[in-house]
Amino acid sequence: MGHSDEIAIVDANFPASSCAFTAGRQLLSSPGVQAAPLLEATLALLPLDDYVTECAWVMRPVEDPPREREALTEIRSVLDHYGAAHGSLSREDFYSRTRSCFLIVQCGELRRYGNVILKKGVIATD
Repeated sequence: MGHSDEIAIVDANFPASSCAFTAGRQLLSSPGVQAAPLLEATLALLPLDDYVTECAWVMRPVEDPPREREALTEIRSVLDHYGAAHGSLSREDFYSRTRSCFLIVQCGELRRYGNVILKKGVIATD
């Protein structure tokens, strides 16, 4: 995985298998872990791209009024903690972008909107 490659961390309800299969991407499964702790562990090791305006994207909720969004709130909190400039994508755009990710990791998150895409940065020696 190199600079600017992307990794998707998706919830248990996301169609990760079909996205990975149809796009020829790698799929890892982490069924016992929720999205925010997996994101936290990933960001502790993976630098994000600081040459772009946004280096992470969440799935924008579809419903109005909003349904349960605790997983999304936790993900945004972790991204903020790491200073990651992030945006949101529509459901369709998130699915499409996931198909182009270097790696898809499906976690055990059962709450809605436990999805995030990360753009990898440079691993520096300093």
